Amino acid sequence: MTPAGAAFDRLRLGSSRIILNSRRTRRVQRVSIISPFFPAPTTASVHLATPPVPVVLSQLCDTGRRMSDSDQDEDLARAIALSLRESNRSSQPTAGGSKEQPEDDDARFQADLQRAITASQAVQPTRSPSPTTSITSSADTQQTPPLTELTESAPSGPSGSSSGAYNANTFLSERAQLEQARLARLKRFREQSGQTEPGERPLKRKTPSVSPDDRSLVQGKIAVGTPGLVLDGAVRQTANRHAYPGKNGEDGNLVWRLSEIIGDKSDVQLAILSSYAIQLSWIYEFFNPGTPVILVAQPATQESSGPTVKQVLPSWIRVTPVFRGGGYGVMHIKIFYKTGRLRIVIPTANLVPYDWRDIENSAFVQDLPRRASPIPHDPSADNFASTLENVLRVLNVEAGLRSHIHNDHPGIPLSSVKPGSLWCHWDFSRVTVRLIASLNGKYEGWPKVINVGHTALMKAVRDLAGITDRKGRKGSVDMSKGSSIGTYSSKWLNEFYGSCMGENPEVWLDQPKSRRDKLSFPDIKILFPTLRYVQESASGEQGGGTMFCRKNQWYGPRSPCELFHQSRSRRGKILMHSKMIITMFSDGAKTSASDSIDDDVILLDQNGNDPRSVIGWAYIGSHNFTPSAWGNLSGSAFSPVINISNYELGIVLPLYSEGDANNRACYERPPMKYLSDDRPWMQEESEYFKQ
Repeated sequence: MTPAGAAFDRLRLGSSRIILNSRRTRRVQRVSIISPFFPAPTTASVHLATPPVPVVLSQLCDTGRRMSDSDQDEDLARAIALSLRESNRSSQPTAGGSKEQPEDDDARFQADLQRAITASQAVQPTRSPSPTTSITSSADTQQTPPLTELTESAPSGPSGSSSGAYNANTFLSERAQLEQARLARLKRFREQSGQTEPGERPLKRKTPSVSPDDRSLVQGKIAVGTPGLVLDGAVRQTANRHAYPGKNGEDGNLVWRLSEIIGDKSDVQLAILSSYAIQLSWIYEFFNPGTPVILVAQPATQESSGPTVKQVLPSWIRVTPVFRGGGYGVMHIKIFYKTGRLRIVIPTANLVPYDWRDIENSAFVQDLPRRASPIPHDPSADNFASTLENVLRVLNVEAGLRSHIHNDHPGIPLSSVKPGSLWCHWDFSRVTVRLIASLNGKYEGWPKVINVGHTALMKAVRDLAGITDRKGRKGSVDMSKGSSIGTYSSKWLNEFYGSCMGENPEVWLDQPKSRRDKLSFPDIKILFPTLRYVQESASGEQGGGTMFCRKNQWYGPRSPCELFHQSRSRRGKILMHSKMIITMFSDGAKTSASDSIDDDVILLDQNGNDPRSVIGWAYIGSHNFTPSAWGNLSGSAFSPVINISNYELGIVLPLYSEGDANNRACYERPPMKYLSDDRPWMQEESEYFKQ
């Protein structure tokens, strides 16, 4: 064992103490950990508390395509112009996003465009920050589905009329009327079907019971227990028009709609959106024209790899982060409300209507009340808030905030993303999931390596499962790929499997490279739809444009074909877009370090659970199952290096039973192995995509 490895396994226990409150007694044990994974000794308090509502996790997909210059300019303009026109075009996703349809009258569209821009500028004149960049978004060609309650469609102008006939006041008036009509239709449907969900406001609804403790918890202007709040976090599938009857929330498994996630647009004070594929004209209508929005987007093809910032619409600032050697963007949403609360959303869907209507997606949502007064910043903090603050800094959100403050929104609730900007002002005490980030770049040394990519996942697994030995656990991994299959070697698969089992990465790096190259495939199940499943799905082959597996990844000499398993939705013949990992340990519960020190002291996690009873964990986020997303680990045990190409974000939580795993999974478990005549869906072999 290396000296670093010996340090990794040492624990120093402090004194225990008794904490009393009005409901129960909690025994707290403070644990200080010394290891190369922690640059300085860190202290973790663990106590017995009432577990919160279980949280399920799910992720979002970074599929889409880079648009050409003309596509970008056209889509930017449509964000305003199509608010004044009726769009009756239909579309399906292609290999890189939405399949475009040509304009019937390009000259008329350009004239309408100029009039629409003039009208929008009359509503809210703004100044353009610098530097100048262009916008990337998906084509505006989605067709409104027949079921209003399943459609997140933007209001448009009267059918068959020209947008040039409207001035700014008429534009706003018609938008308000159409929004009222949409809400009225939604209300009638809900009343007829008997649906009630946290995000809606029915005519008659009893105020939910609130405990005395909850009534006393008022942060800022938000009272805990308010209908619609998600204080303990929740992950649900998104509503889908192809789901089986009863599978859109009627069976008690509630679903998300983007309109409900965002809520009343008049209550939104600031929104930070991030997505790979964006249909700007569609997402624009979910916010009031004067609401400040920061849009983190993928750089356009002609843009430099450096950070950029540009105003693309009134009150909308687009920023891009630094990309070293290519890569892709991260998916998440943060919404600040006038009441003071902060809503964090990590969806698996892009900001395009197709993702929220036709394919399987999920979203994690949690509300954070604003603190009554700020608390001091702890520079050594390593938690959900500090990870999120770092992600926002790297994504260049700071530039967008400065632009809003300098121009027309000096009073936005978040003025900076410096360390402590979120933690000091919002209450994260009920956040129980672990946040895992991949950030484009090269990272050297343990303090940096364990905070990104699959080594950050490894650290979270060790913490959640109470793993203290170097070799970690044994078990199986269900890898629901989301959208893209990678090119795999047995070396990288075993590297990733070790992190899933909580193995100290020193064990991996201590092995000779020649030995690592010759290892057999680990117990990983790669879930990807078969050709037959795609053809028989509700969307058919033309719905497979967001699923990517190349011929060489299947037919190659070292392809792990025996690891492929069927990806089948639990809700119907729906193509799945969620990125999810379900890992189950098979070696039984291991004792934690506390057992060898004091049998009378049991160290509990922040949910009040014994880490020794954790039998697995679940991940949902934006990571595809690729080395570009999770990183490649190299170097030595004393000088590790991890290289990451993408920006990704996801969440991890523990599993305590097989039933817990089944409830978390959005796919059929256990997954079925490919039959002898099965092959994965490949667009290269599809007659539809050859056209």
